Amino acid sequence: MLLPFVIFERPAGLIADRRIGEQEMLIVGFAIMALATAAIGAYGGSSLAAWTALLFLSRIGASIVEVMSDTYFFKKVAADRVNVISLFRTTRPLAMATAPAAATIILSTATIETIFFVLAGLLMLGVAASAALKDTK
Repeated sequence: MLLPFVIFERPAGLIADRRIGEQEMLIVGFAIMALATAAIGAYGGSSLAAWTALLFLSRIGASIVEVMSDTYFFKKVAADRVNVISLFRTTRPLAMATAPAAATIILSTATIETIFFVLAGLLMLGVAASAALKDTK
């Protein structure tokens, strides 16, 4: 599942730099993650190949979003803005701490499949937020 972070980050960065820009790549990454996450929630089978493909696809989107968000951020923020950079670096660990709590709350009233659909909806908000960004290209 972590292979996409090795395989796709560099090519995604090169495509963003040479062709379409970070904003468009962020939209693509969030869309891939949202669709794959919704597919995980909808898939009821037990095929190892299908699960592998769905998880791999979701991580392709995540790898694109990771590299594009970092690239976009550091193109927009000056190196001397230490407080802003520190806050940016703190948001990922904060999300990793709060996500299980949110999942627990959702699971208390809904099924496991619902979590994937809720997450897919939140990822679509990432598409909308990315579309609102001012492109660096």
